[in-house]
Amino acid sequence: MRFSLYAIALGFAAQLAHAHHHQSTTQDLEEHSPDSHQDHGSQLPQQHQRTPETSGNHRRTTPKRSLGIRLISKATLDNLGLENGTQHAGYLDDNENDKHLFFWFFESRNDPQNDPVVLWLNGGPGAASIPAIINELGPALLGTDKGSRIRRNPWSANSNASLLFVDQPVNSGFSYSGTNVNTTEAASKDFYRLLTLFFDRFPQYQRQDFHMAGHSYAGRFIPVFARDILSHPDRNINLKSIMLGNPHTDPLSLFKSMEPMACGQGGRPAVLNASQCTALRNDMRVCLDVVKTCYDTNKCEDRTGACGQALHGHYDRDELDIRNKDPWATARHLLLQAQYFNDTAVKWLLSSTVHSFVYSNATTWQAFVNTSDWMKPTHHHLPEILESIPVIVYAGDADFICNWLGNQIMTDELSWSGHDAFNSAETKFIRLEGSGTVYGTIKAARNLTFSRIYDAGHIVPINQPQAYLDLLNRWTRGEWFDSNHTSSSSLSNGSAMSCVCGSSPWRFFVQGLIRVHGLDSARFRGTVRAVPWPVETPFQQRAFHLLQGPRLYDAKSLTVEEKQTFTTPESRSTSPKTPSATASKSSDRTRENRPQTEDLKYNSRKKEQDQKMTTRRNDSGKTGQRKGTDDTSGAHDGAAPKFERRPKERWMLQKEALKAKFPEGWKPRKRLSPDALMGIRALHAQFPDVYTTPALSDRFKVSPEAIRRILKSNFRPTEEQDADRRERWERRGLQVWERKAALGIKPPRKWREMGIARDPSHHDRAMRASRWERQVEEEEIRTYQKQYLERRAREQKGSGEASGP
Repeated sequence: MRFSLYAIALGFAAQLAHAHHHQSTTQDLEEHSPDSHQDHGSQLPQQHQRTPETSGNHRRTTPKRSLGIRLISKATLDNLGLENGTQHAGYLDDNENDKHLFFWFFESRNDPQNDPVVLWLNGGPGAASIPAIINELGPALLGTDKGSRIRRNPWSANSNASLLFVDQPVNSGFSYSGTNVNTTEAASKDFYRLLTLFFDRFPQYQRQDFHMAGHSYAGRFIPVFARDILSHPDRNINLKSIMLGNPHTDPLSLFKSMEPMACGQGGRPAVLNASQCTALRNDMRVCLDVVKTCYDTNKCEDRTGACGQALHGHYDRDELDIRNKDPWATARHLLLQAQYFNDTAVKWLLSSTVHSFVYSNATTWQAFVNTSDWMKPTHHHLPEILESIPVIVYAGDADFICNWLGNQIMTDELSWSGHDAFNSAETKFIRLEGSGTVYGTIKAARNLTFSRIYDAGHIVPINQPQAYLDLLNRWTRGEWFDSNHTSSSSLSNGSAMSCVCGSSPWRFFVQGLIRVHGLDSARFRGTVRAVPWPVETPFQQRAFHLLQGPRLYDAKSLTVEEKQTFTTPESRSTSPKTPSATASKSSDRTRENRPQTEDLKYNSRKKEQDQKMTTRRNDSGKTGQRKGTDDTSGAHDGAAPKFERRPKERWMLQKEALKAKFPEGWKPRKRLSPDALMGIRALHAQFPDVYTTPALSDRFKVSPEAIRRILKSNFRPTEEQDADRRERWERRGLQVWERKAALGIKPPRKWREMGIARDPSHHDRAMRASRWERQVEEEEIRTYQKQYLERRAREQKGSGEASGP
């Protein structure tokens, strides 16, 4: 039996698999007929029931505050069988509107104080995000056998980022409410209001980069959520990018590409014959006409059943992975995730008020279908978003329902300021860092990136976990960001610790570090003038090979109020600032011994010097001026001059902020070679659990901050550097194997073909030495045996004489 197109594809597959097999492992699905609703597919029962205040043994009390956050103390990783580490679970509560979103947060395994925060959302609509913790991108794996135990996921996305999972919209997963939402716009309002609560409760994450990621119907949610977040200038969410995986963002492009995808034009063998392809193309025209009308007139009829019938009349494989002949193969995997969270002990540890946990809520799904929300596009929000933050669209090339062909069409035809640059960009292979294995292709220009992931279905982290982790790590550190069109730009490629700052003015160096380390200069409130930052100069581009990561920074403690004072040049001259002025001050005491004409010349010359110093201070942004004494003779009679402390300049404040962040001191202690930089990144990418930031710091003898900058940098060796590396490696390999060959060790074929062979004379000498050692050893054994036998004979003879008459 087959069901509605979107019921299967957009997060509802687990429940449908239950209904298909007429089984209920979690006892929360019922049998139902597929013929009861022709327009909307199958109407599933409301098995995700909640009560407003009391439900059997589940009773909740409403907090007094209208907005708040409840943390669940019982939800620890140890109790749930997961890895050790910092985590937070609980509810984001809007008690006034009776809306409560469940969240689960996992800190980064590597460097939680500096690594970004990644939000993950599942699709649906109505699918829970929490199941992604198990067997997907979360920190845990669970086997399919009964009695399997939770084990650690080595490819978890929190290897280099903190993960935040949120069940949304309300009534999805462990979230609950007395009412349902039925549109993406309504869900966005709830999501923004409640997400701000999380960052209010955990302000330490406000300054860190925040990335929103999700797949399937989340590709419709996230653009709207990002638009609403960016529309709030006073937000506490440091949104840096969005990631859309096999997204349902442009339904029209997806429907257009279904026939080519099934008929061999998507890089995979055709699963339909020629006649079936023609019939599918003809039947899909009805669905395409409905979607086009929705696009053009915003009058969207609910024709889910018509679209589903047009597809299912010809396609009978897994819609989430075209490689599977079994239509329910992926659904069973999703069902395994739901089973874990439906366990009574797990629900008790999470203080759940939900009767039974299901992968996707039927009532929520039907509410969105009734408003035709699934038919309305959200890709028209991307041009506005791209002007502020980067966007990546990635797609597994084995997915059928939200296939890579349709998403490629969407990105290619997107009308935005970088349209021409993106279409003319080169498509390149993307390889795993460390091993170099190709796992897909990527095309990037300006702020838009599209990636095709090989051998992955609808849910990329399930089929290609290592590839997804590599893509996520490189994306969050800004490898494909355009520095000219984002708030966080990266400087030129190079060592994260290479710096020729000793040759540049100290103020410029400090300003550069401020930009790099997220101490946002715009937050320094003061009346002092800003020192211009020459970021475009080639010298500074060469000097600071550092990746910027602007983060919010509270600079209230560094606020300075300037007190303007107006003094005469004579009064300023009583408090010299420069060594030359100090020297002239000490020589004032001998003026009475000078002729009057010489003294007049001296006074005029000193006045000119004071005026030059004043002009120079004003030109460089030094606006603070000292007060002089009323009696100018105080400088001559030995009295101490009275003056106010000059207000600190902008770069001085920034320097103090850097000292506060790096109390141990920040210096470019060591310039690493390109080989070392590539080695650091390769080791961390291939063995993230072993080569953590502290381990790499100890191994390469550089500071942990340097390692963090290297891992976040976008360093790639130039062709000259790469050629030089290969030449050095060849030369070094030649030297090594010449020595080994001289010792009689057989070189590899490559070096043997170059004429390097082991020295036979050395082998003969080694054989002679070995024979001599054996002869010596045998002689020692014979001597020992002879001595032993003689001693035994003497002992026996002595014992015989003693026992005689």
